Order: sequence, then structure tokens, then C-alpha cells
Amino acid sequence: MSSMPFSHNFPSSESTEAASLAAQALGVELAQTGPGPLQTYPAGIPRRLVYPTHPAHGLLEQAAAAVPNRVATQMAGVTMTYSEVQSAAVRLASWLQQSGLELGGRVAILLPNMPEYLIALNAIWRAGGVAVALSPLSVAEEVAAMLKSTQCQRVICL
Repeated sequence: MSSMPFSHNFPSSESTEAASLAAQALGVELAQTGPGPLQTYPAGIPRRLVYPTHPAHGLLEQAAAAVPNRVATQMAGVTMTYSEVQSAAVRLASWLQQSGLELGGRVAILLPNMPEYLIALNAIWRAGGVAVALSPLSVAEEVAAMLKSTQCQRVICL
């Protein structure tokens, strides 16, 4: 699995501050390749972040290949293996594409915390869509407003 490090050179104190604020907003730590405030990091603290280069849905794909019969999710006495979740996600992704989902098209997920959420999320990613999480506790007017503002092309719900 190849990865991509994230680092930043610090040519001035102004750019150091801007980079620090951006990193804080993104929830990441900066690594430096030149002089700057990170020189004082204790030994053992990584100077670079390593990000996977495969898509997010690839994690489920890898798990289904490595441990297909291991339980991936369980709810109300019903279990699904990684292979079963992957198969369901592939079928839903295929349907999303066949129904006209465009690359980068938004698909709302209006589900409670349940196995189908995992399937829907991975299917949307696999189909090239963008998942928009909506709270199942929202009232109809809130859902309508969120769907309009996010320009969702589809909604996956119960």
C-alpha cells in the first residue's frame, strides 16, 4: 500500500502561522522540512503524516479479500460478513450508476446507525458519488432544505 506524506516548508513566520491555522482547521499536524517551530518536537513524534493513496471504499474491498468470512457488522442478531457487505455495496453502486448518478453527484443517506448505512456509504463512494449524511431525527422541512442546499441527486432511506 503506497502512501503520500503531507509536509510543509516554513519560509516565514507569517506562512508558518497560516499553515498552522489551516492544519488546525483540517485536524492534522504539520511536519516541517526546514527550520521552524517543529524542531522542538520530542523524539518519536512523526514529522510527516502518511495518507493512503487508495479510495476509501478500497478499505472494505481489502477487508473482503483478506477476511471474507469475518463478521463486519452485527445488529439485532443479524450478522453480515465483509464479503456480504462488499457484495451488497457493489450491487447498490451498480444500481446508482445505472440510474444515472454522475461522477461527483451527491447522494443523501438518511438512515440511523445500522448496517445498511455502511453499505450505502461504500456504494456511493464506489459509484463515484459524494455521500451527504442526513440525520434521521430531522423533520421533513429540514430534510427538504438540506437536500435542496446540497443538490442531492438521490436519497437512500428506509
